[in-house]
Formats: sequence, C-alpha cells, structure tokens
Amino acid sequence: MHFFRILLLVAPLTCLVISCGTKKVADNTAEPAKSKDQRNGLSKKDFAYIEKFHEGVRLKTRKQYDEALKAFTYCTDARQDDDAVYFAMAEIYRAQNNIPQAATLFARAAELDPKNRYYLEELANIQFEQGEFEKSSANFQKLVKLEPDNVQWLYAYAETLLRSGKTAESIAALDKLEEQVGMYPELTVQKYQMYMSIKLPSKAIAEVKKGLEKFPDDEVLLGTLIDHYFRNGEEDKAIALLAELVKADPQNGRAHLILGQYEMEQQNPEAALKHFQVAFASDEVELDTKIQIALRFLDADDTVSVAEEELARELTDRHPESAVAWSVYGDFMVQKANEAEALRAYRKALEFEKSEFAVWNQVLMLEYQSKNFKGLYETSQECLTYFPTMAQVYLFHALAANQLREFDEALATTAAGKEFVVNDPFLKAEILGQEAEAWFGLKDYPKGKETFETALKLTPNNYLLTNNYAYQLALAGEELDRAEELIRSVLGNTEEEAYILDTYGYVLFRKKDYQAAYEQFEKAYAKESGDATITEHLGDAAIKTGRTAEALKFWKMAKEQGSTNKKLDLKIEKQQFYEPEY
Repeated sequence: MHFFRILLLVAPLTCLVISCGTKKVADNTAEPAKSKDQRNGLSKKDFAYIEKFHEGVRLKTRKQYDEALKAFTYCTDARQDDDAVYFAMAEIYRAQNNIPQAATLFARAAELDPKNRYYLEELANIQFEQGEFEKSSANFQKLVKLEPDNVQWLYAYAETLLRSGKTAESIAALDKLEEQVGMYPELTVQKYQMYMSIKLPSKAIAEVKKGLEKFPDDEVLLGTLIDHYFRNGEEDKAIALLAELVKADPQNGRAHLILGQYEMEQQNPEAALKHFQVAFASDEVELDTKIQIALRFLDADDTVSVAEEELARELTDRHPESAVAWSVYGDFMVQKANEAEALRAYRKALEFEKSEFAVWNQVLMLEYQSKNFKGLYETSQECLTYFPTMAQVYLFHALAANQLREFDEALATTAAGKEFVVNDPFLKAEILGQEAEAWFGLKDYPKGKETFETALKLTPNNYLLTNNYAYQLALAGEELDRAEELIRSVLGNTEEEAYILDTYGYVLFRKKDYQAAYEQFEKAYAKESGDATITEHLGDAAIKTGRTAEALKFWKMAKEQGSTNKKLDLKIEKQQFYEPEY
C-alpha cells in the first residue's frame, strides 16, 4: 500500500521567544559611567556629558531618533567606555530597522559590561535574527548560567542549539526546561521530532509514550503516535490505537476522520462514509477538510447515495453560514437531479458570499432550465451589479426580459452585453438572437430578421438559434417558406427534440397544413407532455382537424400547466381557435 498521509499532522514548533524580552532601555539606564578619579566630584565637563546623555534619552523617548543619535554621538566622541550610551544607540538603530548597526552596538555594550544580562539578551536576540545561531547560542548559554531558572532564556538556548545543528544538545536543554516547567505536550512533540531528525526513533516514541502517560487524551500526542505508526508501515498499531480512541470516545471526530481516510485508501467507501458522518458532525474537524472529503465522493461517481446526501447535508447543518458548504451541497443536489433543492442551496450560498461567479452561474442556469423567468430576470439583474463585464449574464437577463415581454429592456441589455464579448462568436450569436427576438416582440420584423440572419452567419450550425428564428417567423406569419426551410435544416441534422418538433408543427400550422401539424405536435407531446406550449399547440391542431373533445382536453391541461396565453380561456369557452396573445 502506498504511503497513507493522515490529516492529523503535528507542525514543528517555531521559535516562541527569540524576540525583544526584558531589556535595559535607555530611559531606565543608570547614569553614564564615571572613571575612578571622578567619583568624588564632577567637573563642568562631566555636567556637559551627563546633560547631553539625558538630552539623548528625552529625544529617544519622543522618537526623534536622528536628533537623539547626534546627542549620543557627542557622548561616544567624548568617551568610548560608556556601555549605556552604546545600548541606547543600538535600540534606536533597531527601531529604524538598521539591524547590522544595532548588532554592532549591542555587542559593544555587552563587551564593556559582560555581566549585564540585558545587553546579552538583546545581543543574543539580534544575532538570532541575523541567522548567527552559534553566536546567539553562546550568549544564551551565558544568560542561562546567570539565571538558570529563566524559562524564556532556556527555551531560546534550546532553539539556537537546534538551529546550529546541535540537536542532541538542544534536546538536553529541553529536558532541563521540562525540569523547570513540567511536561507539556508541545515540548514532547518537539523532542519527538528532534529525535526523529537524528534517527533515534525508539527514543522518539519513548518520549511520546511518556507524554501520553501524563496526558492520555491529548490529541496532539495521540496524533503524533498514530502518524508515526502510519509513516513507518505499522498500520495495524495505528488502527488499533484509533479503535481504542473511538471506543472510549465514540464522537471523537478526528479519530473517525482518520479511520474514514484509511477505509478510503482500502477502497471501502461505505465503511469510510460511516466514519465521515461522525467526523462531519464534529466541530473538531475543520470545514476545509470536510469539503475536500465531500468533493472526493462527488467526483467519484455520477450518482449520489443516501449516505452521501446525508454527508453533504451535514455540512450545512454544522456550518449553516458557510457559502462553501451550501455550494457543495448544491453540487450534490445537481448530481442527484434535484434541481429545486440545488437552486435553494445555491441561493443560500449567495446570501453569505456574492463574489463567486460560479455560484451565480449555477443559479442562473437552474432558473433558466426550470423556466422561472421572473427569478432569472431578478437574479441576472443583481448579478450584473457584481459582475458588470460578464457577457453571459447580459444574455440571461435579455432572455428573461424577452420572456417577460420587456422587449425594450431586452434590447438595452443586448446592446450592453455585446460590448463585453471577446473572441466568442457563439456567445455573440446568442446575444444577437435575443436582440432579434426583442425586435420581433416589438413587431419590427425587418430588424428582427436582419439580426437573426447576422447571428446565423456567425454560427451557421447553431440549431437552437435556427429553431428560434423559424418559430418567430411562424409566430409573426412572416416568410413561412423560409421558416420551413430553417426548421427542416435542423430536423435533418439533430435528434428530434420536443421543442424542434413543436416548431416544425407550428410552421405547418401557420401554413394551414393542420393534419401534418397535428402529427408533429403529437410527437413533441410524446417527448415533453408537461410543456404548456406544446400541449396547447396540440389542442389547436386538434380543433382544426375536427377533434373538439380532444382539443378541450389539451387546452384545459395547458391551463393547468401554466400557459400564459391570454386567449386560452376564450378558446375553452367558445371551443374554437383564437390567435394567441401573451
């Protein structure tokens, strides 16, 4: 079996303490150093020196660094043995991010007063920052000798030893630190990693087991041990340990997560799902991890099982305000062909995050497919406020506007949308098709025909566009021979879909070939019996061929299916055909 990587990995600890600690700041420094022969009295020269020093301190406190440096430089020019001055100047250079100069001056201060722990600490810190780990280590060692109980310095000393490649010595320093502060899981894991780096796995495992004796439920230690077993091919030990964890704590999300991943590696998706369901219900497992797992199931198969659906639903139950969770749940519902639930999920995702165009696009597509043109109109309008340069959104909005008979708005929308089409003749043709339909809707048939012809030149094999052109011609009673030529070209090159058969039937109906039209409408109805337009057309052909009872049946069905023809009730009442009005 190839290496099984679990998610419960323990990241190496970083240096926690190599930073400015307690320090002897210039504001709190003693008076400048005095020579032996000055101790019994101060000369005027001494007064000038001290006055300049305190001037530098005041300027430094006000962060007037350049003026402060001038004052301190006066002091160093006058005397080269005053450690407090060099320390104050070093702090200024550090504040100005001039690390090399600060390091030089900290070193000078420490040289003049080698027992001053503040100077040593700052020097050790800045040497660490510069990557001079051996020098930093030597100075932290001095500090630890001066103050053996200082936990911060002891840890820093261990860190510098590690960075210097002295892993064994670093472990010894951490052992001493444990004596001071007691055992902590983080320190145990760090020592484990250090032992592993110098190829002493038995000692590494011993450290972790010792830690688990004191902290038997610590997730980091357990994760480290489990990870060790997996990495070293001891899967049986890892699984046994996980099984014990789950037995003791049935809702342990992380344990179930790892077991689920293991079962996936073993090609046991059903067993994996049972573990993942517990993991997904746990707040211990991060959302990103859950998402990754859910997507693996989504990509693995074209179907969605009950257990997989429950897994996806658990994402939204546990993370109800996560746009990603709702979006993934929507993806599952699309794959399950539950478009209504998918649409609800995607809309919910948009409540929390509106910057993901992929989610908007899913909503637009589902509203289009469900013929929810009012929803499509409103959604595309809002989407354009976030994505004003996306040409396909203009297409959706124009389509919805046409369906709602807002033809002027459709024209304005297509005019704007065309400006954002780049090297995409198909998309441009689709937008032109909606423009043409708007012209037909406004009964400007010459502009409508001209626009349709332009669109077809861009994409001659666009069968949907060809179908729509033929239907608009038939609806307007314009160039019916051209309409029949168009729809026949589609019939000869594509599968006979319901909408194409319906258009062909409508062209024949307009040409008063009612029996032939009836036959085409029958074929369309057999393929799509829930379409109100097809059902009504079949009723129209039935009445024209003397099938009155049949016509009434189909007209009444069309009304139930949501036909928008304002003359439908009149047709039912009078039992005769009337030209449609929408």
